[in-house]
Amino acid sequence: MIGRQGVQFDGVIRDEDGTPLHISDKHAAHVTVEDNTEDLVNGMLSQLVGIPHTLGADAVIDSYDITLSAGHPFSNNDFIVLAEDDRIFQAQALNVAGNVLTLDSPMDYEYPSAGTFVGKVINDLSVDGSTTRQVFSIGTPDTVTKNVHYRGLRINITDSQSMDDGKFGGTSALTRGIVFRIVRDDGRRYNITNIKSNGDFGITFDNKTYTDRGGGGGQYSVEFTWRIADDDGTVIEIQAGDRIEVIVQDDLRSLSSFRIWAFGHLES
Repeated sequence: MIGRQGVQFDGVIRDEDGTPLHISDKHAAHVTVEDNTEDLVNGMLSQLVGIPHTLGADAVIDSYDITLSAGHPFSNNDFIVLAEDDRIFQAQALNVAGNVLTLDSPMDYEYPSAGTFVGKVINDLSVDGSTTRQVFSIGTPDTVTKNVHYRGLRINITDSQSMDDGKFGGTSALTRGIVFRIVRDDGRRYNITNIKSNGDFGITFDNKTYTDRGGGGGQYSVEFTWRIADDDGTVIEIQAGDRIEVIVQDDLRSLSSFRIWAFGHLES
């Protein structure tokens, strides 16, 4: 029993090192209880290009090919996202032949031609947001029947220039910065943080890792992970129509790449 009468746990509660905890009303301990066997929900934050499109035929599980309706905007190497109910699928089109796209990943769900969101997206944030801000996001369709609990974000930046805490990637610290926020379906906005340098990332996120380019060639990189559930004791709950947004407000085109991965699971 923890905290008050009537709250009980079946099984063993362990600390971060795996040591069993023996807790009574005379002791206090920081514990995280996780009992979830729902499907994982992971994906890249992306920006929709143009307007949503539609499937021309139902998707087939394990097939690399999907058929779109006529007039689609896709070309070779474009990225696509499919969303229907609580399913989200992201892939790259390796080949486009008419209305048939051959993807780099096999289909994992029978997305129906009726009701599936189809979008052409970009998932690299190394864009120019200095004149018109550029917004990248991950969320759920308005028709979703289960909420998503995002437990964290992972950020990776590559550059041909060396990096340190005073720079953003390998370029100079930003002027306006990168804004992380949550947007609710009813229009409410919640800004989480503004990042102008690698050092700022290190304050909000953890597990900062700089990687030198191998053998004097290739790319420098820096990676950060924000483990929301571990660091803040909560998750970001995304309901129907909600989204996590990142706003680019500077010119980041000198970076080689800038990508953000969100990871979580469906609500129990």
